[in-house]
Amino acid sequence: MRAARPSNQSRRRFLSSTAVALLFGATGPAVAETIAGTPPWKAFGATPPEALGPGEWYFFSRDEARTVGAIVERLIPADDFSPSGKDAGCVEFIDRQLAGSYGSFERLYMKGPFQTGTAEQGDQSPLNPRGR
Repeated sequence: MRAARPSNQSRRRFLSSTAVALLFGATGPAVAETIAGTPPWKAFGATPPEALGPGEWYFFSRDEARTVGAIVERLIPADDFSPSGKDAGCVEFIDRQLAGSYGSFERLYMKGPFQTGTAEQGDQSPLNPRGR
């Protein structure tokens, strides 16, 4: 006849507690480093963004800015709760983006070879937003 086990012990409980003990025993203590003051790196330190002043066009000509303003006004009209896209500064934002690093793709790898790829592979072109 079989010997009766105590009611609070089971094989499942024993195995799970052993697995937890092995897991905690196998991992070492967490070691963290505290950085005080300024960080030891500077993001985009070699090419800080250039501050552009208001009221000037850096990429668009005056006619292009007027055309983009009409397009933005049509796409984002003013309503009772918000200003129009033109009043919110969308034209200036697009102008600054095209004049900056986004327009030139200066922070992306732009060397060849350029091959025709699939739609899943993204843009495979030597052109940047300014050149399109």
